[in-house]
Parts: sequence; structure tokens; C-alpha cells
Amino acid sequence: MQRPMTTRLGWFCLVMIIAGIAAQARAATFNVSPVRIHLSAAKMTGVLSVTNAGDAPTVVQCQVRAWSQQNEKDVYAATDDLIATPPIFTIGPGKTQIVRLGLRKPPHGSQESAYRIYLQEIPGPPKPGFQGLQIALRIGVPVFVDPAQAVAPALHWQAKLGEGGALTLALQNAGNAHVQVFDFSVSRRGTSQPIATQKVSAYVLPAQTMRWRLKPSQEGLKAGETLHLKAYTDAGDVDTDLVLGSP
Repeated sequence: MQRPMTTRLGWFCLVMIIAGIAAQARAATFNVSPVRIHLSAAKMTGVLSVTNAGDAPTVVQCQVRAWSQQNEKDVYAATDDLIATPPIFTIGPGKTQIVRLGLRKPPHGSQESAYRIYLQEIPGPPKPGFQGLQIALRIGVPVFVDPAQAVAPALHWQAKLGEGGALTLALQNAGNAHVQVFDFSVSRRGTSQPIATQKVSAYVLPAQTMRWRLKPSQEGLKAGETLHLKAYTDAGDVDTDLVLGSP
């Protein structure tokens, strides 16, 4: 069926607006590899490769932050535990800069430590006549430091029924290392059709809990019934039953 002329005109105007915004915006393009770094007493240094994929030189600044979680939110603080060098550099088009990371002292304690190294573009002055928007690219790379003893997450999942039939899924990490959750789905036991799904990319640090509040596609959930959870994490896939708790 052919679209009405007004609809096609509306889409044309929308595309032209988006194209106009894109034409007036300027952003650097640089790639970072790897996307995650692990350090330990046996490996106290690491490297990042930063490649300028744009067509102009780019100035990039490095910042290291200690990373913790409180009340299900990420918290960042200045730290001198970990250094990154060079702290600021210019990359030519198509060129790659190596950033070296190093621990100032061997790790201690029994729990994994977490940091993020931020690579922030420092925009230069706009070219004469430029009236658009300059967008500064910022990339945060997780850095995990293992303690002397072995590390592993310990995952405890819970499902609770909330007001109005809402569903809360909680993940408690009782281990001494992080876990990254990608996606999960919840279904009633004995059925294959999920009643709730969530696409995420969330880290849960040691001794922390993360909660997701979901709206089930089916009504009539009752406390005490069994649900089935499928989740995908960097520590392995999860396929388990959960007894639905009361609010």
C-alpha cells in the first residue's frame, strides 16, 4: 500500500532535519583497544591502543578514577593507585598512540579493585565560519585488579512481586570479583514464552546488589510461584528457577 503524500513528506522533512544536524556537528572518532584490562601482582602494567579514525589530528586526555558502587549507582573518585602515561597526547589521522598503565604498588586485600580510565577528546578551536556543534568524545575503559588470592563472582538471584503486579529482579554479587550482565529473560516455569526481558550491559562489583524493575507481559503473578530465569554474563550463562517472593 502506498504511503499518503503527507506521510512521505513528513519522513522527507525528518530525514533532512537529521541530515542538517549531522552536517553541523563535529566529533572526533577514535577507537580504543582492548575494551577491558586486568592487572594483578604478577602483571602490574598494561597497555591501551588509541587509534584516530578521523581525518584530522585529535588531542586526547587520560583520567584515571577509582570505581565503586553505592545504592546501585557507580561512584568515581580521584586516585593515584593507577597511573596512565602519557596523560595527554595528539594523534594524527590514521595514527595510533600507545597508553601505558601501571600500578604504583602491588594489590592488597582479598577483594578485586576496580578503576576506569577515561579517554577524553579536547576539541580544538572551530574552523572559521563553523557554526555547528562540537561534540567531545569520551570513552571509559574498565580496569580490574586481582588480589593475591583467587577471584570469582558469587551470584544470588531473587525475584520479588511488587505493587500493581510489577516484578523486581535482584542480583547480589557475594563474591570477590565483578560480574557483567548482558541480557536476561524471565518466564513462568513450564513455558517457553518470556513474560519479561531486559537488554542490559551492567557491571555488578563485589559485595554489591543490582536491581531491575520490570513490567511483566502477563497478569496474575502470585508470590510463591516458580519463575525461570535465563541470563547471560561474562562469568557464564545462568539457567535457573526462582521462587517469586512477596513485596
